[in-house]
Amino acid sequence: MVALVAATSKSDGELASDSILREMEMLKSQVKAVQKGTRGRAAWHYYCDTHGDGVRDPVRHSAKFTYDFFEALNDGSIDKILSSRLEPQPAAGSFPPRLRVAPVLMPVPSEQVDAAKARLGAASTGSAEQILLSLPTNWQPLYDRPDRSCYDKDHFDFEGVVREILECPEHLPLSQIHKATRSDDFEPCPQLKLAMTLAGMLLPEQAVKSKTNRERREWKANVSHQRLLDLYTRFVREELLPSLGAAAGEARLFEAVVQAQPVLRVVMPSSNAATKMHMDAEYGHIPEELNFWMPLSPVWGSNSLLAESFPGRGDFTAFEGKSGHVFRWWGNQCRHYADSNSTDSTRVSLDFRLVPGTFWAAAVAAGTPEEAERARVYHHGGNMCVGSYYSLEQGLVKGSCSPQPETGPVQEQAPRVQLSDDDGCCWAWLRSVHDVWLSRTDPESSRVRSKSASSFDVRP
Repeated sequence: MVALVAATSKSDGELASDSILREMEMLKSQVKAVQKGTRGRAAWHYYCDTHGDGVRDPVRHSAKFTYDFFEALNDGSIDKILSSRLEPQPAAGSFPPRLRVAPVLMPVPSEQVDAAKARLGAASTGSAEQILLSLPTNWQPLYDRPDRSCYDKDHFDFEGVVREILECPEHLPLSQIHKATRSDDFEPCPQLKLAMTLAGMLLPEQAVKSKTNRERREWKANVSHQRLLDLYTRFVREELLPSLGAAAGEARLFEAVVQAQPVLRVVMPSSNAATKMHMDAEYGHIPEELNFWMPLSPVWGSNSLLAESFPGRGDFTAFEGKSGHVFRWWGNQCRHYADSNSTDSTRVSLDFRLVPGTFWAAAVAAGTPEEAERARVYHHGGNMCVGSYYSLEQGLVKGSCSPQPETGPVQEQAPRVQLSDDDGCCWAWLRSVHDVWLSRTDPESSRVRSKSASSFDVRP
């Protein structure tokens, strides 16, 4: 329970200005104190997103709004909502729902906890080689060099969904969206508006008048945006985690904390640089995190992302690829940036990050996510925890680590896998971790789609 300082019965209009300031300062301090805990932080974010137009700064809310928040927190109504914030129960043959609340993590050996602490310490001193060598040997090749691989872009049609989001005319490819003619009442999504602004394009009158908070609300409520999130979740569960787990030689079920929402970026031809040089550790991310970058239009040279091959080398090279390619790289420690786009081609891309489950469990036990977040140089939305920036996801590891060629015939899709009684121990472990949804799952009838096209495998 949260103990509140007794509030005066007078209305704000009847209070003297100094009393108002003292009351607001008291409420601000109490909100900050509540947010020091994971439960309180998640509750405040939920309440602000739902009732406060997404504004999370307590100073920008009235005293009544803050008192109402504490009342909802104390009577348990927010906890009930947060505990039920799972997607609807999936139909037979699909993966379990996405976990949006803090998970119960399995205990980890003390040596893994110590290793997580040592890695964060090494990150603060720029010792990337030390971080790499502290990782299990099966994971080291996945961190020490960038890798480009393929996925089935027809099965995971990111390009088509993003075309809807950006309202790209049918006669234009995404790479030429900067040539689209827009009407005066056109309201671009936030990403397209930013791209048009950086490119010095004249925004439609309605877009100029639009307010940022309203844009964000409408963006989150957009049907195409939800389609993107659904497709992204399916890609993570059916393709990314199964392939990544196979490449690392992990057990049958591979778990990771994955960025809850991918970042959509649009970089039009312009003299303005799109992204300053940085590494993700400067944003409060732990060093075990891996980056994934998916171009949805042809990328090369100045319209692409430039990154080091390994931390500290300074050998910045542009990623070259197209829709259907995905790059894996250690963006947490490797510096990267986007130059001004001097080509005649717009770059449209998605990027996201993940931390393998065993590394995350050790990091949480060591307290390194909170420590890294406190030491961050730059800020972005969301707290570095499951239920905010991250979501806990799982995938059934592919049975073969053989790489899929980037050209050639498409391999036949593997049949669905029927989980048998032999998998009981695996499901018993899962039930102990996520009984929220596994209590409704029958391990003997659950089917998981396993797609045979391989990606993310380490090249020799």
